[in-house]
Amino acid sequence: MKNYFKISVLIIGTTFLFFFISSCGNSKGNKNTEQKDTVGVNSRTNNKTENNCDPKEIKENFFEIKKLEITGDLSIKKVLQKLFPGTLCYEEPTANDTSFYITWTCPACPKKISNYIEGEKVPFPYDDINETRSTNNDILFINDAGHETAIVPFSTCQSMGGRLQPGILGLAYFYKTPSGWSLKYFDPAINYGGQFGVAPFPKDYLKLNNNDWGCYTDDLFSPGAPAGGYVPIFSSVDVYGPVNDKLTNMLNVQNTSCVNIGDNDPSCSGWSSFFIVDENSNSFFNDLILVTSGKINLNNWKDELNNKEQSYPLKDFIYLLKNNTSAKNTFGFVMQRRYSFQKNSYSLTSTNIQTY
Repeated sequence: MKNYFKISVLIIGTTFLFFFISSCGNSKGNKNTEQKDTVGVNSRTNNKTENNCDPKEIKENFFEIKKLEITGDLSIKKVLQKLFPGTLCYEEPTANDTSFYITWTCPACPKKISNYIEGEKVPFPYDDINETRSTNNDILFINDAGHETAIVPFSTCQSMGGRLQPGILGLAYFYKTPSGWSLKYFDPAINYGGQFGVAPFPKDYLKLNNNDWGCYTDDLFSPGAPAGGYVPIFSSVDVYGPVNDKLTNMLNVQNTSCVNIGDNDPSCSGWSSFFIVDENSNSFFNDLILVTSGKINLNNWKDELNNKEQSYPLKDFIYLLKNNTSAKNTFGFVMQRRYSFQKNSYSLTSTNIQTY
C-alpha cells in the first residue's frame, strides 16, 4: 500500500509540474504575430521548442483606470483584454476562450506590494514578464432585486516559476448598464497565494449590505507528499470587498479546513467551513459568521501542545478545541466565529464551540 501511494504521488506530482510549465513557461520566442483589435494574438504549439508569445510593453500606468465600459455580454476574455493591453496568447491544441493568457510588461507602472499569508511581501508587477489568466473561466454574477453585479477574478504569475510559486490574485467589479457593463472597482494585485503560479479564485459572494457585495477565497496550500507518515494541510479564508471606494482584503481567517496527506492515523479529518451572513447587524456591513466543523485527534499534536515557548495560530486553535472537550483525545467539533466590521476591516467578536 505504501509503495502504491508513493508511486501515485510521483505520477500526480509529475503531472502538476508539467501543467505549471505549460501554463507559466518562458514567453520569449518568434515574433510572427497576427493583430486582432489592439491586442497581439499568438499561440503556442506543441511542435516547436519555442513559442511566439512575446510580451507587449504597456507604456503607461494602467492600475488607476477610472472608466471602462464593455458593451454586450461580459466575458473574462473581454475584461482581461481591456484591463491588460498586452499580447493575447492561446495554449494549443485547445486554443479557445478558456485556454488563453495575456503576457505583458509595464516599466512605467508603480510597484504595488501584495502580502503573502506567511509574511512575504511581493512587488507587482514583476520586473521581467507577467502572465495574466483565469484558469476556471468563472465570473460571479449577482442579481439582487434587479441590480446586477459581476465579480471577475484573474491571476498573474511570472513567466518562469516552480510548483510552490503562488500567483497574484486580482479582482474587477462591474455593474450592469443598459448597454453592457461598467467598471466600478479594479485591483490587479489584491493578494498572493495558491500554487503553480495560480492564485485561489473566489468560491462565492457575500452580501455586505444592500449596495455592496464581497467574495471569499479558500487557499489550501500543500507542500507536497511526505516521505513517510502523514502531513496535515490547513487552509485559510480571505474576504474581499469595497472599503472607501477601493477593493481591500477585509478578513483573513486561518485553520478553516484540513486534509491529511499520508497513510498513517490522521490528525484531522472532514474539516470544512462556510459563511452565514447576518443581515440584521447594526454595523455598516453585515456580520459574518464562519462555521467550521470536523474531527481532530489530539494525540497527534502532543509535541506542539507541550512546546510552551512557541505560539502560533494553529496551536492557539488546538488549545481552544482542547479546552472545550471533556478529556477526550479524538472528538468532533462545530465552531462558530462571528466577525463584525470595525473601521476598515472585520474583527472577531465572539466564538462558540460545541464538541461531540
